[in-house]
Amino acid sequence: MKNAVSLLKDWLRSALYVSGVLGLLHRWRNRRTLTVLMFHRVLPVFSADYRFAEREFTFSSSGFARCLEFMKKHYHVISMERLRAAVETGRKLPDRAALITFDDGWRDTLEYALPELRRLEMPALLFLTTEVVELESGRWWQDRLAEVMASAPLAEALLAELGLSASGLPAAHAARIAAARIAELPERDRQELLREYAPAEVSARQMLCAEDLPRLKPLFAIGGHGHTHGPLPESRFAADELRLSRDRLTRLGACHDVMSFPHGAYTENLLELVRRAGFRFVFTSDPCLVNTETHERETAAYGRIHVPENQWTCDGDGISRARLASFLFFRPIV
Repeated sequence: MKNAVSLLKDWLRSALYVSGVLGLLHRWRNRRTLTVLMFHRVLPVFSADYRFAEREFTFSSSGFARCLEFMKKHYHVISMERLRAAVETGRKLPDRAALITFDDGWRDTLEYALPELRRLEMPALLFLTTEVVELESGRWWQDRLAEVMASAPLAEALLAELGLSASGLPAAHAARIAAARIAELPERDRQELLREYAPAEVSARQMLCAEDLPRLKPLFAIGGHGHTHGPLPESRFAADELRLSRDRLTRLGACHDVMSFPHGAYTENLLELVRRAGFRFVFTSDPCLVNTETHERETAAYGRIHVPENQWTCDGDGISRARLASFLFFRPIV
């Protein structure tokens, strides 16, 4: 019975998309909205990196290309500069505006995402964890931590070594607490600690280095994503994190007043701290659309929609335009 209902839903969704009904509803409902999409990694499916990457946050190159083609059909993709002009001058955004963003600073953003964006002449915004361009380790400590936290026994052992307890906490919250404490350590200590639990190395550097950043131009603007990628609500040094991030962005000639929250974690008090640190354009991971008729001229927190390549967006043939439409078009408008 469950499979029959699922098949019926798929048929109905596809029929509404192919007939143009979903597109028509989107053009009417979302004409004065901004949709901000969040991506992390883009890799070829045949690569070793893809096989071992955290699947929730990894797109195949072919799936990413299909997503962009979908965006080109249904949205007007804008740059960070265009959004800034709208806020600072009152210049209206185009109907059904969209902003494509990437988190962290993975090197595959340069190697595999950029060529697809260039092919379709689409701008994007990279939220860079500013520390990564200075690190010497091939494997990013966050990648090791994600591997550890995916195993309940390893996660429990790591938390115990850190003097923490995950008792009664959701797994995601426990992972954030661990990330906050490990982010406070020097890089060598982080790697030594995590290598005990996740010893595998990588064949090439995972993250961007400073010399890579100019190669992202002119399609990419660069904003901040914290300095160490430690989650700010659990950090004991949130103000220092923000200061270091903004300082490094300034040195890199990046958008030093643009940021998103590492791990998507924030509080209302943190929003005020972020503003005091000098960040005017702040992005969350709240999965909503932005009402472009009412969004404030001064710092607003822009929601972003994390797009996974999984059952929510794929059918048997991979990325499904019908599923993408139902996944994106009807989000709440804030």
